Amino acid sequence: MDKLQIVYVVCGVMALLLLIWLRSLSVKRPDKMAGGISLGKKIAKCGHKTKIKGKITAFGQTTITKMPVNKDGSVDYCLDCIGKMAIRCAWCKEPIFIGDIITLYSPRDKDKFTLPENAVIYNEERMSVVGCGRTTCADTGADYAGSWIPDENGKGKVHRRPTMIEQSMANLTEGGNGVIIQNH
Repeated sequence: MDKLQIVYVVCGVMALLLLIWLRSLSVKRPDKMAGGISLGKKIAKCGHKTKIKGKITAFGQTTITKMPVNKDGSVDYCLDCIGKMAIRCAWCKEPIFIGDIITLYSPRDKDKFTLPENAVIYNEERMSVVGCGRTTCADTGADYAGSWIPDENGKGKVHRRPTMIEQSMANLTEGGNGVIIQNH
């Protein structure tokens, strides 16, 4: 071997050792990068390891979600558990994932209504059924009645918000003119 080949070999070995050393640092601290944003896996309160952002799949469809991080840097649920909390829209049967906008429709004639097999009932008395907020299901954006969120038991639940119509009606009953202006 001549001197140039020896230099190449030595440089290659040093580069390899540098990569191994850098990798060992990232193994010790996989969850840190500039700004303190987590990249590695966290232990969720559900007990599973999870990434903060990733794919979730339910009913053959996949979406990407980013988990909200608690003050201590933990997350409540892993991506797999969040995927298991998804439900199907009562009308189009498409998935409703955690964080998705929902609608709540009630049949006009409960006696003639057949409950879809995949339906999630929000209110038994009114027979309010959870639907998705897709334009193929919701008549208008005024029908949005909340969102699908995790509950305390690791299942999903409705986080109810007044629809635009309900807000307008409440405004009228309080002496207003029915016009709602939201400053966000």
